[in-house]
Amino acid sequence: MKADRVLDARGWSCTWFCLKAMSMLRTLESGQVLKVLGTDPLALEDLPLILERTDNQLIGVEKQPDYFRLYLRRGPAAEGGCSGGK
Repeated sequence: MKADRVLDARGWSCTWFCLKAMSMLRTLESGQVLKVLGTDPLALEDLPLILERTDNQLIGVEKQPDYFRLYLRRGPAAEGGCSGGK
């Protein structure tokens, strides 16, 4: 899957992984895709829950033997979640 930007967060804890992914996602234009590489299995549970509270989407998950790839699409409003909203 094609991505506009890549965040290599392998070895990062779930909390830092999610915060950095959401922060980087906010820098993208609506419709662009962020590929995030990670190793903490908790991120596979927590990041989709965070994305549910925003207009962003998890559009793909690829599991590799030593890490995973998540593909996130920037939504049109992309407010709320970790950003604090209004």
